[in-house]
Parts: sequence; C-alpha cells; structure tokens
Amino acid sequence: MRKLIYSLGVSLDGYTAAPGDNIEWSTPDDELFAFHIERTRDLDTELYGRRLWDNMSAYWPAVAEDPQAAPMEAEFAKLWRALPKVVFSSTLESVSGSARLVRTNADEDVVAEVFNSGKYLLVVYWPGSRSGTSLYQRYKSLVQDRSQLFSSVLDPAMSG
Repeated sequence: MRKLIYSLGVSLDGYTAAPGDNIEWSTPDDELFAFHIERTRDLDTELYGRRLWDNMSAYWPAVAEDPQAAPMEAEFAKLWRALPKVVFSSTLESVSGSARLVRTNADEDVVAEVFNSGKYLLVVYWPGSRSGTSLYQRYKSLVQDRSQLFSSVLDPAMSG
C-alpha cells in the first residue's frame, strides 16, 4: 500500500503564507532545493488541487527549458516535469505534461487507484486550498494511516 507524504512550508512565526496567500517569502535556498530534489527522486506521484496545479504548471516547465536557470532550480524543474501528477479538480477542463485530471467527485474506484498504486504519493499544501486536506480526509481509509509520513519545512523567514 502506498505511503502518503503530506508536505507544507512553515515560517518561523508559524505561517504557511503571508497575507493574500502570498508564498514568495518561502523561496528555497540551495540547501532546501537539495532536500526537495532528493525527496522528489523518491516519489512516483504528486497530488495537486487546482490552485497548486495552476501555480506549479505555470512556473516549472519554463524553468526546465531556461538555459539561464540556476542549476538546482533547473534540476528540480526537470524532475518535476517528468514526475507523474494527479490533479483533482471540478473546474479544470484539462491538464498538460505528465499530469492526469481526476474530478473531485470521481468514482471511488478511480480515487482508490490513485491512493493505493505506487510507492510514495506527495500531497503539497497550498495556502487557502482545501483540496489536499479534504481529499485526504475523504479517502484516508484508502491509505495506511500507520505508514503516513509528514514533511514540514521550517523556513527561517517571518511572514506574519
């Protein structure tokens, strides 16, 4: 059975975002990029809601193609682009690249397949988003609670 990694970044003052769901304060340094690169190498799927997908898919494909990108950003971008993703959304019409669109009201069998097949599934929290939390709550019986992993990155920035 798949292991679930639920991930979010937290500032020193306990925030996941600045006002307006701004996460620019959390731009990773080389050490944090190295952490994300190593973790991404171990994944076989990432789970997104619409808001996170919109932001990630607008940014990382361009970085992967940018010859001027910082080396660690470029490495992460190439890993991200190749990694299979499942995007849960009731409003998107389509997704691109290595992503698969699943409706948030999808048949239980489809969702069970997403949560059960594979090794590691990463759910990344996007501030103000309900998708990662609500999907996990809805389908937590489909994953082994005792095998969950939790990754929280403490960023030395203040955002509140």
